[in-house]
Amino acid sequence: PVTINSGYKIGVNDERQSPLYEVEHVDKDYFSYALDKYGDPIEMRPYQVESINTLVDAGNGIIVAGTGAGKTILTCGLAHALGQAGARVVIIVPSQSLIIQTKADFTHFKLDVGEYSGDLKDLDHRYVVSTWQALKNNPDIMATFSAVIVDEAHGVRGNELTKLLIDYGRHIPYRFGVTGTMPEQPADAKAVEAIVTGKQIGRAHV
Repeated sequence: PVTINSGYKIGVNDERQSPLYEVEHVDKDYFSYALDKYGDPIEMRPYQVESINTLVDAGNGIIVAGTGAGKTILTCGLAHALGQAGARVVIIVPSQSLIIQTKADFTHFKLDVGEYSGDLKDLDHRYVVSTWQALKNNPDIMATFSAVIVDEAHGVRGNELTKLLIDYGRHIPYRFGVTGTMPEQPADAKAVEAIVTGKQIGRAHV
């Protein structure tokens, strides 16, 4: 409103080209075919179900999940809901060790997961886990994905990751972040939201 009231005219050039999908909601039994460490079927908590469903309805957004909130199941549930609808999902994590951990989480839920890193270029999967460091060496592969999830999204302000999301990932309609915390400064938080999601929206706090 401030910009418009100052006499500027605003036009939007939407460069998202990937198809839109009918993404179905998850429920508490979404991963009940997998077992927890006690040998019981995994049951998602109400706030986990609500967070995932809120974000798939919006088409983009950031989940702020504190310690113990279950960031793993949130990421896997969000990715799987998109994948079931037909999207091909890249999960961007900040380090090689998190590639290994995230792949193990996806494998535990029996999801078709691959890895794109300095050590392995295994792209023929519905879900691919990578780092921005690996993707920046071949950014054109972003064109093969229709959904992106950024882990530790609060750190997204780096130039290389920003370029991947805004330049090479500008066609991607489904854009999400998962993080334990957001920047304290409002301007920094808005910058993270704009880069990850492509627009300013609310956050789901867990």
